[in-house]
Amino acid sequence: MSTLPLASEFLTSGATVFALVGIVIVIFLFFAIWSSRYTKAGPNQVLIISDRQCLHRNPDGSLSQRGYRIVKGGGSFVFPVIEKVDVLSLDPVTIEFQFDNVASGVAQVKVNSEDISIARAAEHFLNKGPDTIRDSALQIVESQCRKALNPARMEEQLARDLAATGLSLISFTVRSFNKSVPGMAGTGKPPVSVAT
Repeated sequence: MSTLPLASEFLTSGATVFALVGIVIVIFLFFAIWSSRYTKAGPNQVLIISDRQCLHRNPDGSLSQRGYRIVKGGGSFVFPVIEKVDVLSLDPVTIEFQFDNVASGVAQVKVNSEDISIARAAEHFLNKGPDTIRDSALQIVESQCRKALNPARMEEQLARDLAATGLSLISFTVRSFNKSVPGMAGTGKPPVSVAT
């Protein structure tokens, strides 16, 4: 009779140890999965986490739903299978332009860090890299060179056109501007260098 209590104590203590080991394994797996799905954005990056409806506050204060959320300067848990994460870079892109004999210069653009601009830039440039941003901005610069009456006005309109794609103009320098090209009625002002 004395062996029976020892056996039940052994089974009880063995079951307790087994249960504790099981709980530790479950907690470890939970943290391993959580840490593998936690994604961080650097100071020059924005996370676009898509495939789940999220509420978004519009610039006018109203709420709307969209299929992605924006995470700036931090991190977020990305639910496995339900969500997908992409990174949008906020690094500046330098564009050197030379358009026929009309104008040449350098511009620097970047994705604006406001939510509405990030949303626009995500639609245009997500997963496409800096070359796509450079090509798109170059087309806008060339378009403004065709329409320009003077470099100062070209810079103002260029900033407006870039904003439509979620980009902001950091700097714009016109090295040469030919007012004698047919259709280019200059104002007699010298080329300008504008930094915004």
